[in-house]
Amino acid sequence: YKGVPGFNICSINNEAIWVGDTSRFTIFDTNTLDFKDVTVDTTATPLALTLCGNNIWAAYSDRKIRVVDINSYEIIKEITTDHNARLTSIKHIDNYIWSMADNGTIFIYNSETFEVHCELETVHETKVFGCYDFGDQIWTYSWDGNIHIWNKDFEHVHALSNLHEDAVGDIVAFPFKHPYSDKKCWKVIVCSWDKAITLWLS
Repeated sequence: YKGVPGFNICSINNEAIWVGDTSRFTIFDTNTLDFKDVTVDTTATPLALTLCGNNIWAAYSDRKIRVVDINSYEIIKEITTDHNARLTSIKHIDNYIWSMADNGTIFIYNSETFEVHCELETVHETKVFGCYDFGDQIWTYSWDGNIHIWNKDFEHVHALSNLHEDAVGDIVAFPFKHPYSDKKCWKVIVCSWDKAITLWLS
């Protein structure tokens, strides 16, 4: 589909796809592939999207988070963040929203009250590209190639430093059965802009 600029994309329960653009969303029906444009009352650009219940949480270029109802298409909440930097990523994990920024800060929002639950210890020294959750841990990754591991109580538990010579681009994980233990284990695959992939057992 030409003429549909998209800065990010979000799946709505496999029924629809939202594509974010300045002042609008383009929404595709996954069955018919029909689409419609929905205007949003802002001139800012959404930089990242995440689905939480019936709402899209969108991190915008003006350092604000806007929560959009997926049925009415209305902005139900506008949050001025305390990052003091451009937002880079946003992710729904359990009952919380993880908000990340260029300056390495990470804020956790309560998805029901829209209030800040906590600010994580600033361990990233550069832009945080995103996070990935699996099991009882969350891995955050950044521009400098470092990864930091958190538990579900938002405590910093480990750092994987100097692994890559460039930014970590993405992380995926999947469970596997350890041949010598009944403990649930995970294989974690990390890709980087340095054209290297690392495999971790967690």
